[in-house]
Amino acid sequence: MLLNSRANSDYSFTLTCNNNTHITNGGDPTGYYIEVKNRGTMDDTILFSYEIINVTGGTEPDASEWYVRLDREQMTLLPGESVTIILSIATACNCQEGTIATVRLTGQSSNEPSVILSVDTYTTRGPKEGDQLVDIEIENFMDLSEPHAGKPLTFSLKVYNYQSVSQSYNLINLGKPPDWTVEFDENIFNIELKSKVSIPITLNIPAKNNPNDYLFNFSVKSINDPTIIDFIDVIITLQPELALTEIKSLNATPTAGEPLAIEVTFSNIGPAVARNFVLKLYNSSGRTQDSLIYQTTIPELYGETEMMMNFTWLPMVAKVYNITGILNPDFIIPEMSNRYGNNIITSKIMVQEPEKPNIPKDGDDGAKTADNYMVAGIGITIFILIILVLIYYFTHRTGLAKDEEKTAKKIPLSRSFDRADRSSHAHGRQASSGKKDKKGRRGKGKKARKEKLTARERARLKAMEKQQRNRKRK
Repeated sequence: MLLNSRANSDYSFTLTCNNNTHITNGGDPTGYYIEVKNRGTMDDTILFSYEIINVTGGTEPDASEWYVRLDREQMTLLPGESVTIILSIATACNCQEGTIATVRLTGQSSNEPSVILSVDTYTTRGPKEGDQLVDIEIENFMDLSEPHAGKPLTFSLKVYNYQSVSQSYNLINLGKPPDWTVEFDENIFNIELKSKVSIPITLNIPAKNNPNDYLFNFSVKSINDPTIIDFIDVIITLQPELALTEIKSLNATPTAGEPLAIEVTFSNIGPAVARNFVLKLYNSSGRTQDSLIYQTTIPELYGETEMMMNFTWLPMVAKVYNITGILNPDFIIPEMSNRYGNNIITSKIMVQEPEKPNIPKDGDDGAKTADNYMVAGIGITIFILIILVLIYYFTHRTGLAKDEEKTAKKIPLSRSFDRADRSSHAHGRQASSGKKDKKGRRGKGKKARKEKLTARERARLKAMEKQQRNRKRK
């Protein structure tokens, strides 16, 4: 175990590597598991870097031909929190046996740049010599960097037989975390002399996991000679991975001066639960965050799950707003990638002017007001016309009645007799004419026909008689 530390009351951390010396075949990778722990009293973000500082023994190829990769570039740790990072190294394919590459991993506090630590690793081009006759390594180690909650994680263990004879080996899982299962196709296999085999391993990850490093122990042992044995520890790091996916308006027509409902959708695509992380939304302009319009803390979100949250904001000006959301700003809780690619999103929301009331302008009654006045004027005119027609009608009727009364008064009294008198009188005139018709009756003379009442006179006579009867009733 190699341990480096740098003390500081506020910012300090340690780098621990249990095995910093590996032997591997040309082109085959090997992984170094380095624990980083925050021993300070403050949150700290550790920045990581690496370099090949030396290649010795055998033929020394160009250092660029060696493969070196680090699974993360930085990590934010709470006081007392630890995490394991993986430094992967593969020897150059054309280097000779015994060639050793020294790769240095360096960590630096971002809050206190003077706190710098390093760990050196030594990778030797095999095969191994001496009493080390079997070796077990992780083959496709990069597959371990993408675990998913509730889904299987598959990788391979590579076993080397450095003996001069074929040998049968037994693969054993010595330890695993609770609720995890380990599966592999076969545990007994034969390896030819100075050859290797790859054994697929499947780890079944539970659906709910806390952020942590999960350790698996494996051993490979010769069946014929139990002293020929090798061990390997496989560490699976589970952290949340937060992703902000959508910001949208729930209003059909966002309007200035009216409450605007906004829905935010985000998810945890990582394998571990995320707890107590912050969501912030800004009314932003370009890259400048003008004003914070919403902030909340989400207590818990398990891996491979999605969540939606709604809030209300009051925009006062009609324009296009850039609403920027930031999930887990400054990575207060560690994530698998610790990059802002998934954590920031900006959405455009157009807010329009409110509908203006129809208020008449200076010198203009407004179209709507003019129409109302016109309709009212037409109604009043029609009403007046109706009143005038009624007055005319009743006035005209009264005049006619008076005229008829006057006319009736001018008719001679000789004509004011009833029907019986008129009938007998007419009969007498007919007899005095002295002429007879074919039946021996005397007809009317010219004088009698002349005295016959006209239709108008009869009408006036009837009106006069009616008035006389009405007076008698009274």
